[in-house]
Amino acid sequence: MDGFAFAALNRPAHEVGGDFYHFFNLSQNRLGVAIGDVSGKGIAAALFMARLSSDLQYYAALHDDPADLFERLNAMLCKRAQQGMFVTMVYVILETDTGRICWVNAGHLVPVHMAGTRIRMLGQGKKGPPLGILSSAVWEVETFALQPGDGVILYTDGVIEARNSTSELFGFSRLNRIIRRYPDDPVTLVRRIARAVELFSHESGQSDDLTMVAFRHDGRA
Repeated sequence: MDGFAFAALNRPAHEVGGDFYHFFNLSQNRLGVAIGDVSGKGIAAALFMARLSSDLQYYAALHDDPADLFERLNAMLCKRAQQGMFVTMVYVILETDTGRICWVNAGHLVPVHMAGTRIRMLGQGKKGPPLGILSSAVWEVETFALQPGDGVILYTDGVIEARNSTSELFGFSRLNRIIRRYPDDPVTLVRRIARAVELFSHESGQSDDLTMVAFRHDGRA
């Protein structure tokens, strides 16, 4: 896509998993980007995720407001919830002609904004509840303008909650060090994080699904 670079990775803990990411074109030079984590693992989570991905793509085309989209998805999930399953998700709309992004967060880890070696959490403390728990829940839309050279990374808790043989967490500090080293190349960034998590937890093994999406506004027409 002109002006932007993208990378994504999904590594389930088992043969199938409940993490997902999704890109889809919207009208008026907009791109939808979603990342989510379904409660639980294995077949049940994967089936829940597959149906949700289909619903997300369909309703995203009908709702320009991300908060309205989440309210619609949430009402649907609450009606068909099974055994307490729910999903955390961040949904971002990227305006590819301006670099402006808007997003909503349903109980997920917050997006990380990268401007060179400076990083910050976007919308920290403003996330709503996960989808599929509270039928009356509402979500707040956040907006931000990416400048040329800026990037964003989204990820699931399989990154920061990976554990080594002594049950130490991979954590935010290790993640942030890698982000600061590779802010200009989404592909390298995603690969380096995945490799670092793999090396950190190789003795204890991967216990949770791991998913990342990164994109960068490179400023070229």
